[in-house]
Amino acid sequence: MNYPTGRDKLSLYSIGTGSLRPTYRPGELGKIHFLDGALRSLRGLIESNTLEQDKLCRVLGDCRHGHAIDREFGAMNGEGQGLFRYYRYQHLFTEEEVKRCKDETGSRRPLDIDDLVGIPVLQEIGEREAGEQVVEDHFV
Repeated sequence: MNYPTGRDKLSLYSIGTGSLRPTYRPGELGKIHFLDGALRSLRGLIESNTLEQDKLCRVLGDCRHGHAIDREFGAMNGEGQGLFRYYRYQHLFTEEEVKRCKDETGSRRPLDIDDLVGIPVLQEIGEREAGEQVVEDHFV
């Protein structure tokens, strides 16, 4: 697109929809129906693609804000090539937040994109998270 590159010329803001790292009890995976397993695999592929795009932005850019991707890669804040400034905002849902959302809405899957009953609780979580992560200096 012929944008000039450089930390002082180009900024990229990535806003995630939130994620949940599922945990499984011993023996639980062996009891999953194959269709549910296929859906979980698709979710895993989408999540891995999202993480890979985030890694590329951190390597090529200058990450000024973002949580650690994992223990090996880390956050890589300030370690990239600096073709642009990069800010990644993402919330990792806790099991307590998921339980609260289920309890308050009666939904079995409150984080699914097509489950609209959880929107008020998710908005509250999003507003709190934005207040903690987003600062005015990110937009200067």
